[in-house]
Amino acid sequence: MNRRRSLILTAAAGLLAAAVLAALVAIPTADDRSATTAAQPSPAARPDSDDRRRGHTTVRIPAGRYPIGSTASPDESPVHRVALRAFRIDRHEVTNARYVRYLNGLGIRVAGDAEPGAVAADVFRSRDAPLFIEGDEGEESDPLIALDDEHARIGVRDGRFYVAHEWADHPVTEVTWEGARRYAARAGGRLPTEAEWEAAARGRAGRTYPWGDDRPTPARAVFGRDSGQTLPVGSRRSGATPQGVNDLAGNVDEWTSSLHRPYPYDRADGREGWPRGSEERVTRGGNHVYSSAHEMRSAYRAGFSREPDRGHRHIGFRVIYPDTR
Repeated sequence: MNRRRSLILTAAAGLLAAAVLAALVAIPTADDRSATTAAQPSPAARPDSDDRRRGHTTVRIPAGRYPIGSTASPDESPVHRVALRAFRIDRHEVTNARYVRYLNGLGIRVAGDAEPGAVAADVFRSRDAPLFIEGDEGEESDPLIALDDEHARIGVRDGRFYVAHEWADHPVTEVTWEGARRYAARAGGRLPTEAEWEAAARGRAGRTYPWGDDRPTPARAVFGRDSGQTLPVGSRRSGATPQGVNDLAGNVDEWTSSLHRPYPYDRADGREGWPRGSEERVTRGGNHVYSSAHEMRSAYRAGFSREPDRGHRHIGFRVIYPDTR
């Protein structure tokens, strides 16, 4: 009996020792705790994580005084500095796929099918048709997007909006200024002012182009192409800003919130208002049909064919958001 008790006690002592050893191994050392902490996402990275859930990422532009304008054109003069708060800007232009998700979230009733570029008013209820049908020049329709234009990449099928797979990652075009503004508001952001756009493209150093001062090449920007021949967003990574914002030169021009008024920029002088009418809004960034380096500069603000109540095959947009840091 004593021998059996001794064996039991010996076994119990062995099990207890093994348990203590396992517990000691499980306790993290200072180095372990440091490594675990380093692996956690920093607070600064959280906005990007939130953006990935929405299908895209943003880049933070810090607060500061940024150089605006140039001496290359009277329209860009005088050179001056503008004080800006920090903000976050879309890394890429809004794509057809993202805009389709927005349209399908509006609760629009669609009857019938129509291929992209061939959408007509009869697939919508009469009250909804003006949101998508541009009509002839001079008509007061002011749609969100001109789906009846031959260069529109979005159609309707089985009661929903859709984009052909090969165009899904291209920047959305034919969106009016109001259509871009409403999308941005629904996404929790807004269109950038032209000063914010230029600050994101040129930085505090006042770069000539988003990537620096070297002239554009086909490896850096989408330009010198036939009308309507865009490429997927982010196709020219070597043309990104040092912070990683893509396609700020080429592919498509981009709507800003600003009315086209003379410099110096002053957001309090009415240029950031929302008057109804055809006064032109500033577009920035150059586009795929431009062929000169002059037009691809980040200070260039002349643009062409940018009536805010019409869709345009060469104009898209991106969104900025409040900085949450």
